[in-house]
Amino acid sequence: MLVPFTGAEHDWAAVELVAWIAAAGGSSLVLAGPGPDEVSGTRDASRLLAHASLAVQRGLGVAAEPLLVPPWPYRGTLDGKRAPWPTGPELHFDWMDMDSD
Repeated sequence: MLVPFTGAEHDWAAVELVAWIAAAGGSSLVLAGPGPDEVSGTRDASRLLAHASLAVQRGLGVAAEPLLVPPWPYRGTLDGKRAPWPTGPELHFDWMDMDSD
């Protein structure tokens, strides 16, 4: 189960909820955070993800794997492969207003 994570208060609540669900269903947990952004010069979230993964493992007994993803907007690739979620033009925020064709 994939959980986007930036360290915000609501992110911790989401991680806890998904960790409980993953534990009950025997699923793995992946915490995804932003990689480095050359445009803005920001660093990646690897330390934050590592600390969160350890906290989940110690506190809830669920192994959590950290994953760095390209910063928003996602460009549709991870290590040269197609991203497993909607990206770029396929990501529609007005999905409820879209035609069903």
